[in-house]
Amino acid sequence: MNRANNIKRALGMVQNRFDTRIVRYPTGRFNIDLCQVCDPDRLAIELCTKAPGDNDQVPYWAQIWPVAFALARFISRKKLPPGLPVIELGCGTGLTGVAAALAGAKVTFTDYKEEALLLARVNHMLNLGSFGSTALLDWRKPARGASAQLIIAADALYDTDLALPLVDTIDSTLAVGGTLLLAHPGREAAELAVDLLEE
Repeated sequence: MNRANNIKRALGMVQNRFDTRIVRYPTGRFNIDLCQVCDPDRLAIELCTKAPGDNDQVPYWAQIWPVAFALARFISRKKLPPGLPVIELGCGTGLTGVAAALAGAKVTFTDYKEEALLLARVNHMLNLGSFGSTALLDWRKPARGASAQLIIAADALYDTDLALPLVDTIDSTLAVGGTLLLAHPGREAAELAVDLLEE
């Protein structure tokens, strides 16, 4: 199956579930095409109405957050070793992971929502011609055995109750001598995670 057919198939998988569009974003030295939800706020209302009070249903993954662009631009300026193992935590649309893949890394996109992983896989396909590697990951139940030389996360933490689980996940997946790139806009939860990482 050629690339055009693969992309068509990938987009069909997403468009069967959500109203989406493809937008091209200049991101440092890359132009990244992202399949994204057209109206994340409307989707949030729909999902949260079905499960009021359940924060796990808030579709943070559907929004592209400003710091994700900042981290993607930073990564785009790097020449990563070919095949460098990278894990993106809380991948959402996969913007920063796609930037890392375009810079040469072998990225595994992780999130606790299947919908996010679907978008990340499709966006890897749009930009690199193959489905990206994904793994369902809830920081409250971190998988053991996964490891990467580089972990990236962009505005992935909103709830202070998840700060310690995030730190535990980083501790269990970051290889010895590895690097963490954690971008955030100063949310209380993220500041708490940084404090815990520095202890």
